[in-house]
Amino acid sequence: MDKTITAYPIDFDSGNHDFKIHIPTICPHCSTAFQTEPLISFYKRPKQSGNASTIYSMYFCSVCENVFMARSIGTDTINAASLSSILPDGSVRVTSFSDIISDCSPRFVEIYNQSETAEQKGLYEICGMGYRKAMEFLIKDFVISNRPDDSGKIQDAKLSQCINEYIPEQRISDLAKASSWIGNDEVHYVRKNGDYSVSDMKQFVSVLVSYIESELIIKRAQSLVNNT
Repeated sequence: MDKTITAYPIDFDSGNHDFKIHIPTICPHCSTAFQTEPLISFYKRPKQSGNASTIYSMYFCSVCENVFMARSIGTDTINAASLSSILPDGSVRVTSFSDIISDCSPRFVEIYNQSETAEQKGLYEICGMGYRKAMEFLIKDFVISNRPDDSGKIQDAKLSQCINEYIPEQRISDLAKASSWIGNDEVHYVRKNGDYSVSDMKQFVSVLVSYIESELIIKRAQSLVNNT
């Protein structure tokens, strides 16, 4: 989430200045989802004109009741300042997936967890691309598990083609399409779905994982019933 804030000059030689900054999404102390604006912010002007200012923002997490600091680099209220670091650099917590999902798509789990690590380190410009890549591995590995004879064709197909041709279940198809569209926005210069963010994509992928897991469990149960 982006927020326009007022920052005070750290050297007190200048006036207050407005900046648009990225609000951290996770508390580094307790790893709880976080989208609260800063308590106070200060900025330091560059020594040379034309360079970006450094903004220091202090946040308070109401869950664990700890304070942390975020450092951003930016210039104005038009483009959001880049979040460069968060202190303290807390331990990273990643999602634990079931053995069913891990066996079906180990690369999905690996890439998704790496994306979570990037997000928790404040690398918001690249984590969305990682979630998009992870979702593609999940979809293709799931489809291949159902259509092993078409493995080569599925691997070479575009994700949209794979979804349209191999996922008849409407709810899974809709979740996959929505996730891929948001993920594409994280890669391209112009966003086509500005009302949706990485947080929305993660929600869609979470439900998508649940549906796929259910389908795999049902498939296993059907195998038992059909062989008895």
